[in-house]
Amino acid sequence: MEPLPDSHDQRLNSHFTAVIPAAGEFLYEFCQYPRRFSLNEATKNIRWMILFSGDVQAVGFRYTSYLFARRIGLTGWVKNLDDGRVQMEVQGELNKVLNLLTHLQNTSPIHIEDCHIKEIPLRGDESEFVITG
Repeated sequence: MEPLPDSHDQRLNSHFTAVIPAAGEFLYEFCQYPRRFSLNEATKNIRWMILFSGDVQAVGFRYTSYLFARRIGLTGWVKNLDDGRVQMEVQGELNKVLNLLTHLQNTSPIHIEDCHIKEIPLRGDESEFVITG
């Protein structure tokens, strides 16, 4: 499934930082694409479809995603694509999803060079995070 370009589609690159820019909000930056969130949004449930490229296959990306996502209570799935990218759908509290992305970025030998994130509708029929395909 390829992401469709729309107003909710974001092209992201490789550096993650999180800082508190002002009372009541936080800034999350994935390379040069910062996004501000209110602190109220931190515990809001979201579902993102993410396509990762770079050194993301044959480096433990799916297994690392699986272990960490399950440990922090996220649901969804992750799979390798034939073109060398990895696709993920992840659902849970925004702060936990951002925590997963930060963990993946900081796990060697994984090297995320580029990423597309698209917000998609929540699903109520999942109870765990799995590796597919």
